Amino acid sequence: MKTPKKYNINADVVRILAGFGVVLIHVTDPFIGYPPTMGTRGFSWELIHLINTFFRTSVPLFIMLSGFLILDPTKPFDPQTFYRKRLWRVGIPFVFWVMVELAWTYFNSETAPTLFQLFEKIIGVNLGHLYFLAIILDLYYVTPYILAFLKNTSRKMHTYLLYNAFGFTLLLSGINAISYEADVITADNIITIFLPFICYYIAGYYFKDVVLKYATSFWMIVVYGALAFITAMASNGDVGAYPRQYGSPFIIVMTIISFLYLMRNISIEKLSKSKFATNSVRFLASMIFGIYLTHMLVINLFDYWYGIVPESVPSPMWLYVLFKLGIVSIVSFAVVVMRKRIPYFRAVFG
Repeated sequence: MKTPKKYNINADVVRILAGFGVVLIHVTDPFIGYPPTMGTRGFSWELIHLINTFFRTSVPLFIMLSGFLILDPTKPFDPQTFYRKRLWRVGIPFVFWVMVELAWTYFNSETAPTLFQLFEKIIGVNLGHLYFLAIILDLYYVTPYILAFLKNTSRKMHTYLLYNAFGFTLLLSGINAISYEADVITADNIITIFLPFICYYIAGYYFKDVVLKYATSFWMIVVYGALAFITAMASNGDVGAYPRQYGSPFIIVMTIISFLYLMRNISIEKLSKSKFATNSVRFLASMIFGIYLTHMLVINLFDYWYGIVPESVPSPMWLYVLFKLGIVSIVSFAVVVMRKRIPYFRAVFG
């Protein structure tokens, strides 16, 4: 008889927080770059910038969580079954939402793009927030090979793999930051976009059974907050600045800290004793992927209808951003909830 799998409420809390963080980042990013350029920095900008940076770990957290849940060398693994399930879960939404993204591009273009230009958008991963799905699909492709290595090697070799993966990401990101001539933009190719993120995927597995004495201590929150503050100050309103990149040491350390803190947190684990809390967390977690897929379209439509740009936002800016974040979150959530009422439409939300 198959033993029921124990519910991991901590994993779902990570999924919820990371999903909310992605929405928050995409809502607030446009408001970060403009004030420093125009010399209009103030309390609202500083607050928005710091909160945005605080949630900068959201995407790598998702990837670490995927590694935590998928990479288990102790379990039987059938590549064919794995690929079939993942392609249905992620592949169909990817195809559908890429079509939505291309349709939006066509709608907003002064001159109609050619089919080849649209094709270039796909292979160049010029797809807005959908780049994450390209990363995940690539990681799924290499998963059988990673698992084969993990199954047939020792923990010591796993440690070497982890160190080398993070070393690769740090070197790649660092070289890109200091040398234009040696710059390698893996993000511009659908085949290579996943390479800097392998380290997070492997780390999710590696830290699954690691117990660190101070992982959930108050000082970890202090360190995380300090790193977020340093990252925000160092980037100075440049959303593409090196300190904010997923391969920077700041974001890497922040991601590992937040993952360990949330996954090892006893207070979160105790929520599973409450049926109401468990059902609520399960429900919200089941909505996250759909909200992620939907939220950028909601943001685009919001901006198109209201036509408000950062320089025309009424003061205080933080209040407007909070309002926009609320609208985008609620509408995206409502759309995902309604998907169950439309036959055959559920598949495009994962």
